[in-house]
Amino acid sequence: DGRPYIDYIVGRIFKDDELILTGFETGQLNLVMASDDEWERYQRDNARVLEFISERYEFLGFNFSNPVFSGEQGRALRKAIAYGIDRQSIISDVHLGHAAQTDLPIHPNSWLLSDHANAYGYDPSKAKEIIEGIGTEGISLRLITNSYNPIRLKVADMIAEDLENIGIEIIKDYPESVPDNLTDEMVDSQWMEVTNQISRGNFDMALTGWHLSPAQDLSFAFHSSQIRTGTNFIRYRNPGMDEALLIAFGESNEGNRLEAYREIEKIIIEDLPYVSLYFKNNALLIDEKVKGDIEPCFHNPYKNIRNWYIPKNFQ
Repeated sequence: DGRPYIDYIVGRIFKDDELILTGFETGQLNLVMASDDEWERYQRDNARVLEFISERYEFLGFNFSNPVFSGEQGRALRKAIAYGIDRQSIISDVHLGHAAQTDLPIHPNSWLLSDHANAYGYDPSKAKEIIEGIGTEGISLRLITNSYNPIRLKVADMIAEDLENIGIEIIKDYPESVPDNLTDEMVDSQWMEVTNQISRGNFDMALTGWHLSPAQDLSFAFHSSQIRTGTNFIRYRNPGMDEALLIAFGESNEGNRLEAYREIEKIIIEDLPYVSLYFKNNALLIDEKVKGDIEPCFHNPYKNIRNWYIPKNFQ
């Protein structure tokens, strides 16, 4: 008759993510969304882990108010940085493989992404060659991040080491250890300090991230009108990008919209306002009681929920 197989769903509220996963591990919950890179440790017998690429995008943003990033030499420096960061090692060592490398802030499963979207593999020799060619050996750049997040701290340290290896001195403008007595208030306070630094333009590079919308409108990040709002915190200005973003956001025709996104993609790859790192993975943890056509995706982790069911022996 078209009705879902499951009559009703009971939602439970927990204090934090760890308690949610513990609730699944102990059988209090039948299904949970997990963003913890170590979700395998919460698995139970006969439970399933359906992993998918989330909307959580990580990147390195540049302060375009700094003359070192301006002009052709600045673009070349950004390319050297892109080639110089070993993103696969970061994904493997920090995220245990639970992330997807990207060169663009466009979801890897999006229909807007072209087959030519990935251009910057890890190539330290090429990075050094670029650095030598533009004569910026020994340049110093300040890197900021919210390092009371232990994941960001590890990633920042790995990026700093990679860039030191290609001839860029990195000044770690962040606490280099996580306090043993870390509290939520301390995490929030440090994040506020970082956002204040960013809003004042008191940085060279910022390691941070966005939760990107499935709508894929990137105006907030790259349109020059968003510099004053703070979301274009890198202070990036490019008339070609402004025009392409306006077309992409306002265009109802799919073909024209796709053409505009091809232009956005081209500008990002060539001009590198960000060095994109990766999209983190999420997972849907499901116990043996829930069956059916379960296919989570970044824009709807509960896709096809009307086709899920509970076998009679568990009812």
